[in-house]
Amino acid sequence: MLPSRVIASALLVLLAACSSGPPPEPPAPAFDPAGLWNFSVEVDGQLLEGTLRISGSEAEGYRGSFSSDAGAASMARVVLDGRSMSFTVPDLNSAGTLDFAGDRFTGEIDGEMGTIDIRGRRQGG
Repeated sequence: MLPSRVIASALLVLLAACSSGPPPEPPAPAFDPAGLWNFSVEVDGQLLEGTLRISGSEAEGYRGSFSSDAGAASMARVVLDGRSMSFTVPDLNSAGTLDFAGDRFTGEIDGEMGTIDIRGRRQGG
């Protein structure tokens, strides 16, 4: 027969383990904007649609490019902070921000032509 101290200690350990509740939820994975996104902007009253390609990772850094019927331009100085991305577009002498929510984004691009609102949606999303 086991000594009563051993049984009491085992019961205390068991009760402590049961009273702590379920384990905490694991943290949500970090947001990864990499992929293809459809975008639209309105320039001089004309709707312009195209594709934004974002590649890279948090570890290696992100890069991207815009392409449309009007041409293509690469992003530089791309910084992701949570779900907000800032960047420059040297070819257009502009800078912008995108705010991601699920499979969509909204943002602004500031350049020589003023501020342009941009919105988009992840392809396949």
